[in-house]
Amino acid sequence: AWVTPYVLDPNDPQTIFLGYKELYKSTDRGDSWTQLTNLEITNYIRSIAISSSNNQYLYMSDFNKLWKSTDGGSSWLEITNGLPFTSNDITYITIKDDDPNTVWITLGEYNSNKVFQTTDGGASWTDISAGLPPIPVMSIVQNKQNDVDTELYVGTDVGVYQKIGNNNWSSYSTGLPK
Repeated sequence: AWVTPYVLDPNDPQTIFLGYKELYKSTDRGDSWTQLTNLEITNYIRSIAISSSNNQYLYMSDFNKLWKSTDGGSSWLEITNGLPFTSNDITYITIKDDDPNTVWITLGEYNSNKVFQTTDGGASWTDISAGLPPIPVMSIVQNKQNDVDTELYVGTDVGVYQKIGNNNWSSYSTGLPK
């Protein structure tokens, strides 16, 4: 992948996960590393996410496969078969702040299906792309301070878009460069 992904455990700042051809973990801020996976990943790992509400839940992807762990990375389940699309361009994963089974993924393709959501840990997925232009979406984040509605932001090739609750995406780029 273009950039090697890494994430800090949101509950333990000494623990870091790093993706390359496999996933690695350090519990001493990077002084030593343990290989967690032996999945023989065809492509390089592109995105990693750790649940802040339960750090035993991890998700990772390469360009076209998605995996889930519910035991801190000791075992992995490929959940690609549950995806309602065939893609070779998964770009980002975000886990809902208070629910490790609600996950959003973005795609970097030129079509109308860009952002997908699962609320059951990847068993089923819903397209939540309404309002986005048919361009690549490279990242997605949740505003964790909004405790009334789920508030999401995505970064695209032409700017930032916002989605609050069940509303469609709308441009959030006023004053930002494209």
